[in-house]
Amino acid sequence: MKRIEAVVRRAELSSFYQCAEKLGIFGFDLSENRTLMPAGSRNRLHPKSTTNTELPSRLKVDFAVLDREATDTVHAVLAQVHPDSIAIFELKDSPPAADAPSNIDATPV
Repeated sequence: MKRIEAVVRRAELSSFYQCAEKLGIFGFDLSENRTLMPAGSRNRLHPKSTTNTELPSRLKVDFAVLDREATDTVHAVLAQVHPDSIAIFELKDSPPAADAPSNIDATPV
């Protein structure tokens, strides 16, 4: 199995829901990442800003698919959702051991 992780803009979330439904993805994790720019720094969205600025919210969506479906799923998400980034990770086949922190191999495929 593969774990797919995509970072999308909040405005694209409804597009992801529609895409996921078409692909038969009914379970996924969703987390939000808000970042504050420090005072005095400039960013490409607001180059003249010198105060603490909250960058636009991004959402991380991750879900698992079968190995044979990973490529087609990524292509569909790229075409329909236009994520800021997308990555595929290998999920280990064996169940996690009691002392192991996770069953995810963090090496991108």
